[in-house]
Amino acid sequence: MNEVWFISYVVLWLVVLASVCTIAVLARQIGVLHMRLGPAGARVSTAGPEIGTLAPKIDGIDVNGNPFRFGEISDKRTLLVFISPQCSTCADLAPSIKALAKNERAKLNVVLVSVVDDVGKTLDFVETHGLRKTPCVVSRQALDWTPRLRQSVKRQFAVRCRSIVGRG
Repeated sequence: MNEVWFISYVVLWLVVLASVCTIAVLARQIGVLHMRLGPAGARVSTAGPEIGTLAPKIDGIDVNGNPFRFGEISDKRTLLVFISPQCSTCADLAPSIKALAKNERAKLNVVLVSVVDDVGKTLDFVETHGLRKTPCVVSRQALDWTPRLRQSVKRQFAVRCRSIVGRG
């Protein structure tokens, strides 16, 4: 009878040790995720143009050196996607942006707007992620808008929605 109790006691301690190891591994993984993602906080922003107001006109140059003017009349909606070459979330979203621009080109103009006033870094980002065919503009006026603020603009260039993607 003592052997049965002894075996159950050893098995119980093995289960406790396995549980402690599992908790230590999970705590490490949580730490790794926290370091990778960082503290995000609430993803709510009131900066930028109000919904329903006319979107500001943006003049600048695209990454190919061509003059760019946002605010001209178009039959399609326009989606402005604000990017930063250093933004890991922007890099993660690049394939989706590329697919959206390709698949919805009949109904939607996708325009990348760099929040970094460096054409070289922006061009490297665009080429690295295969976004060369998607219009990309570097504009001082765009820097006044909130980074990573997506704007869906109708034909009248009124802001219809906005949201923040990625970490703050």
